[in-house]
Amino acid sequence: MKLLWLRYWNALKKRAPLIGLIILLAVSTSGYMTYNKVAPQYKASTKLFVNIKPTLKPDIVINEQLADQKILKSYTEIIKSFAVGRDVVARTGVKLTPDQINAMTAVTTNTDSQVISITVTDTDEKRVVALAEEVSNAFINKVAQIMQVDNVIFLERATEKPPVTIAAKPQVNMAVAFLLSLTVGIGLTVLLEYFDPTLKTKIEVQEILGVPLIGEIGRWETVAGSGRRTAKVRKRSLLLNLFRRQAAAALEPTPLNMVPSKRNRRVLACYEALYKNLLPLHLHKGLRTIYVTSTMRKEGKSSVLTHFGILLAQSGHRVLLIDSELDAPVLHTVFQLPNHTGISDVLTEQAALSDAAQGTMIPNLDVLPTGVVTSAGARALSSGPAFADLLQEARELYDIVLIDGPAVAESPVPQAVAPLADGVLFIVGHSKARREHATLAVDSLRSSGAHLFGAVLNSLEGRSVHSNYYLDRIDYQFNAQV
Repeated sequence: MKLLWLRYWNALKKRAPLIGLIILLAVSTSGYMTYNKVAPQYKASTKLFVNIKPTLKPDIVINEQLADQKILKSYTEIIKSFAVGRDVVARTGVKLTPDQINAMTAVTTNTDSQVISITVTDTDEKRVVALAEEVSNAFINKVAQIMQVDNVIFLERATEKPPVTIAAKPQVNMAVAFLLSLTVGIGLTVLLEYFDPTLKTKIEVQEILGVPLIGEIGRWETVAGSGRRTAKVRKRSLLLNLFRRQAAAALEPTPLNMVPSKRNRRVLACYEALYKNLLPLHLHKGLRTIYVTSTMRKEGKSSVLTHFGILLAQSGHRVLLIDSELDAPVLHTVFQLPNHTGISDVLTEQAALSDAAQGTMIPNLDVLPTGVVTSAGARALSSGPAFADLLQEARELYDIVLIDGPAVAESPVPQAVAPLADGVLFIVGHSKARREHATLAVDSLRSSGAHLFGAVLNSLEGRSVHSNYYLDRIDYQFNAQV
């Protein structure tokens, strides 16, 4: 339940600007219409006295009172009748219908009194007095015609006093507009979140995909000056700026030394939790080659792989990052490395792994880019045996090998290559992949024989929540798959 509320709370924070815009438009429109477009209204009223003959007989007093109430009620119905409205229209010549006359007329009676108050509301100051007078006259005439009595007289005429102006209430209208627009904005956000088919929470990842969640990664941010608004930047640019600052300062690199902020410290803690969750599998289960993939592009798998590789290298592990996404290579761009020689050359035996792998400014971290992609290299990657030999050689040179693979929905390569690695780390971008598409991707990996040991929820909105208590389940699932 807490996670469900957190999901909707994060959705409200994400769409807060949209909700604010809806409120601003509603309140400003209400104020403008009230001040400029709403015509003032006027009220004119008359009071009529109904002369009901009293009785002095005690035994029939109650019956007389009930009869009086019925008479007053009947008179109220007559005043609001179509016949009275028709007579008013005929006598005044106004361009209104009898129903409109009735809608403008209000009748007030009191069971303890014989006085009837007739109030007419209109936007014309002069016409409202005439209408109030004519409604009363038409009622008196109709009573005389129907009931053959002349017991209604004027107690107070509308012409005896000026009409009352009904002042506009812009504050009230704007307050109502604010509450209604706020309710609509929140309701629309909750409705969109409820029917959103994408994966968002760790409960969905674990229950729908059947994969244990071993990490939750939030969004990076950087502070653009003291006291200024916090601006989000692209992770690739942020990483390059990090490298340049470290190299310029000639300092010993620390794990993902970012601009200090609460969110960045939480993101660092998430990567450290991911490292702690994978370390037992690396030490005790021989998990050394990890294939990183996702359902679709733009889920941040390359970013997670890069940052995690840096953390592993700075923790003392010899790390190799392999870029096997031949259609859209990115690792050489991130680390500003040449892409003349790479995995394509190694698979076709045009170059040795030790020669093609390039060092980075991060100690213990090497990158094997794609190189110049050829049809022979693509076939060698998809066929499997050549890539298996590459991984075997990489195990001898490095402690951990992270393979950046294409998305499952974009290429058939993961089904052919992922089973060759010791395990598959599945990246789930927050609000990116639809549930059914992610399920198909996971099922295809499992059907190919890949060891899908865990998933990472990436680009999480709001506060990242991580836990270190997944190891028992990971260990059980890994053993079951092996």
